[in-house]
Amino acid sequence: MQVLDEAHKQRKTGRFLFLTLTAENASGENLKQEVRKMGRAISKLFQYKKPAKNLLGYVRSTEITINKNGTYHQHMHVLLFVKPTYFKDSANYINQAEWSKLWQRAMKLDYQPIVNVEAVRSNKAKGKNSLIASAQETAKYQVKSKDILTNDQERDLQVVEDLEQGLAGSRQISYGGLFKEIRKQLQLEDVDAHLINVDDDKVKIDEMVREVVAKWDYQRKNYFV
Repeated sequence: MQVLDEAHKQRKTGRFLFLTLTAENASGENLKQEVRKMGRAISKLFQYKKPAKNLLGYVRSTEITINKNGTYHQHMHVLLFVKPTYFKDSANYINQAEWSKLWQRAMKLDYQPIVNVEAVRSNKAKGKNSLIASAQETAKYQVKSKDILTNDQERDLQVVEDLEQGLAGSRQISYGGLFKEIRKQLQLEDVDAHLINVDDDKVKIDEMVREVVAKWDYQRKNYFV
C-alpha cells in the first residue's frame, strides 16, 4: 500500500491498469522453464516502444493454477501505473488485441495468447483513497488449499513437488519503474519466500499444502507493502 500511495502522490494524474498475461498449459516437468520464460518476456514486453512511452511503473505476480488433467496454467497478473496520455489516442492506447500481439512477440510464441487488460476505476464508496483501494483489491489473488488438496495423496504430493521445483529460484513478485524506485527510497525489503521441502514423507500432505498456500498468501499480502 505504501508503494501505491507514494506513487500516486508523486504522479497524481497517473492511472492504473490490470493486465493478465497467459501462455499454454505446462507439464510438471516443463513448469520451471515456462515460468522463467515468462519472467524474461515480461521485461522485454515493457521495453517495447509503445508500452514503454506511457509506463510509469508496475508490479507483477506469478500465479499457477492446477488443471484436472494434471497440467498447470501459469500466468502473470500485472498492475500497471501509466501516464494519462495512455488513453489519449490510438498512438498511445493499447487495446487487448494489441497487448496479445506484443506478448506473443515477447514470448516468441507460434500462437496468439489470451491476454486481458482493464482500467482500474475508483470505488466512490471507499472515499478519498478510492482509486488506490480499488487498485489494491483488483490485484488480490489467492490460492486456497482446497484448490490443491484432493483425496488422492499421491497426486497431491506430486503437485506440491511440481510447484516447489517449478517456482524454485524464481521471483514470484517483482517491481519495475517508479514502483521499484519507491521501494528503494522507502528501504522496503523484498519478500520472496521459498516453498517448502517435500522430501520428508512423515509430514502430512494437508500440512504441506497449507504451508505452500500460506507462503503464497504471505507474498501476496506484501504485494503492495
